[in-house]
Amino acid sequence: MTLTLSLLLALAQRISAHADALSAAAARLAHPPRSLSPHPSNPTSLLPPGAPAAARAEQTALRDALTEAQILATDATEFVPELAVANNLFASVRWLCHFDIPGALPLDPGGPGGSYSSRSYADVAKHAGVPEHQLRSIARMAMLAGFLAEPSPDADALCHSRLSAAMAEQPQLLEWARFVTSSSAPMVSRMVEATERWGDDRAANHTAYAIAWDTDQTVFGHVAAHPELQASWASYMRATTQSEVMSLAHLVDAWRPGWERLQARRGVLVDVGGGAGHVSTALARAFPGLRAVVQDRREVIERAQRENAPGLRAEGLPLAFQPHDFFAPQPVRPSGWDRSDAGDVYLLRQILHDWGDEQAVLILRHLAAALEASGPHARLVIMDTILPPPGSVSRSDEARLRVRDLTMLQAHNAYERSMAQWERLLADAHPALRIRTTIQPFKSLMAVIEVAWDPSPPSA
Repeated sequence: MTLTLSLLLALAQRISAHADALSAAAARLAHPPRSLSPHPSNPTSLLPPGAPAAARAEQTALRDALTEAQILATDATEFVPELAVANNLFASVRWLCHFDIPGALPLDPGGPGGSYSSRSYADVAKHAGVPEHQLRSIARMAMLAGFLAEPSPDADALCHSRLSAAMAEQPQLLEWARFVTSSSAPMVSRMVEATERWGDDRAANHTAYAIAWDTDQTVFGHVAAHPELQASWASYMRATTQSEVMSLAHLVDAWRPGWERLQARRGVLVDVGGGAGHVSTALARAFPGLRAVVQDRREVIERAQRENAPGLRAEGLPLAFQPHDFFAPQPVRPSGWDRSDAGDVYLLRQILHDWGDEQAVLILRHLAAALEASGPHARLVIMDTILPPPGSVSRSDEARLRVRDLTMLQAHNAYERSMAQWERLLADAHPALRIRTTIQPFKSLMAVIEVAWDPSPPSA
């Protein structure tokens, strides 16, 4: 007991020190303080965009210390009830987002002291078409996590909190929440059944996802057959790029010299598995004149050509779309985008983590052949997670990475790879695939791995 109390006291001192450092940094940057009150002036972020990395690190350290203090203060008999709390918070947010309760609440500061205006539970329930008593119970559960608020203890009314207001003001956040809680969530609870049924079978369609959605297809096959799921996944991919940890700015900035060299050589970026082209679009905007070919499954490309290509042409962005199965050799490119010796760049962003080693090796072997044909300046750029050793990064960062690792297991029977596993995967694909640089951008869940074709014997 004495040891636990001394650890708690040490954590309390750490928490105080990190809080002081954060408060001082916010004051220096003239950033308003955050509070628990439902007030429109409550800042969305604890620190302003562009805050120094040292200040951002203090925020992460504060969260870690708070988590460790909670672990120490939780008895064994409280662990399972806390799991029930987390489960019901998740279910409540799903319900509230599904019926768009955030969209039913006013965003103006018409409440007491300039807080958010409120609306009676009866009015909100009628607007959303849900039972009032269900709304009241579910909203009050979510409030414990800071999602939604009541203007006062005796008011039978509902108003925004900082978190729910962000959902109403930023539609991509609402779409992200809907995807995580509805489209993705069913597979999370089916890992036991998948292991019981298939054991160590690594087939891409023998997954928790397959059980949850009652299909014998892979995720990609199942989504391709359901337009509503296609739309949901496309919205999710767009939304995630708006978050700092998944921001496309990490790819733009981390490998900036490489993009500038490609731009100067008039080479071509081949965005393999590039979906609707949101990554290539960001790169083309950041590096004017950079040419890109976006490759993906036929149904994805047809949707992108229908919905995205006209706007890109109007903007003058040099992007082409090409159907391609990355398990096949690189195809002849569209006219005007032919392979040359200018040193093309092949991009795999969030692709290989979807596949087990056997399939990933096949993808890489086809790209190895393309690199060899593109000349000595050609590069393969992989942007994906490098899983760190346990306990080597902050708790909050590791937790997000472990979620990604489990998501790959649940959805694809795949996994996130460590640095050693990446090196082995590339060597298995072809010994001439050599890692030139590895960059881990600050606050990014993914690293940038630059790979070159180098058939010379490795140095001793």
